[in-house]
Amino acid sequence: MEYPKYIKGIEELNSEIQKHYQKNIMLVFTASWCGPCQKLKKDLISINSDGSKSGIQIKYQDKLIILYIDVDEEENEELMEIYQVPGMPTQVIIKPEFNIETNKINIDKISQIVGYDMIKLRMQLENL
Repeated sequence: MEYPKYIKGIEELNSEIQKHYQKNIMLVFTASWCGPCQKLKKDLISINSDGSKSGIQIKYQDKLIILYIDVDEEENEELMEIYQVPGMPTQVIIKPEFNIETNKINIDKISQIVGYDMIKLRMQLENL
């Protein structure tokens, strides 16, 4: 499967979390009408494919999966509520962990960035 991947609905997101619970997951809430969202997507894809963009040296491919959630899609309204998305773009980094006692995956929210801020995003990614 090729990443970043576009998610439609909570079932698809839960499936991806189950597949990649050993990694950090960045949920990128975006919209077609949002100019900063389009710029962010372009920069993230560049970072994800070659490890650098505009002087940013991030090597995170082994520990981070990027999942896009398009808020234009009706199926994703519930995800916006669950992750309390206040505006576009919003990046939420989560850490799923398997709980042996409950036999379920718990999700810890590591950070949330609202808006296009590559400096803040880079700092978050470097601290993973």
